Amino acid sequence: MILRTAKLLLVCALAFYYTLVVLNNIIDYDSNFQFVRHVLMMDSTFPGNHLIWRAINSPAAHTAFYVSIILWETATMILLWIGSMFLVHLYVVTWPCPKCGRPFRSMLLSLVSLWRGKKCANCGAVFGEN
Repeated sequence: MILRTAKLLLVCALAFYYTLVVLNNIIDYDSNFQFVRHVLMMDSTFPGNHLIWRAINSPAAHTAFYVSIILWETATMILLWIGSMFLVHLYVVTWPCPKCGRPFRSMLLSLVSLWRGKKCANCGAVFGEN
């Protein structure tokens, strides 16, 4: 159960991190765009660099690169949130009964229902009610 909890926390933390990254790239578009443009133009390399031929100087290409970065990060964020919801679902469905030790076999979608009261199908014990 500790390994499952660690996986759940890691995926949720990564999903939250990518959410912040996407929001930052959308909200502060220009400063991040200027960084991407600066890297693609290779305008800060040393004089006489023989690899300067691969610099990209097209503003349309800069915008396309930056938008593709944002789309890639957004797809990663969405997939991580979906994965974390699946892990939460598995975590709740296989929560062990404190009385008999067997996992609950109910189709719960959130941790909130644990606090509302949950009946073990194996031993009949009800947990979470006050």
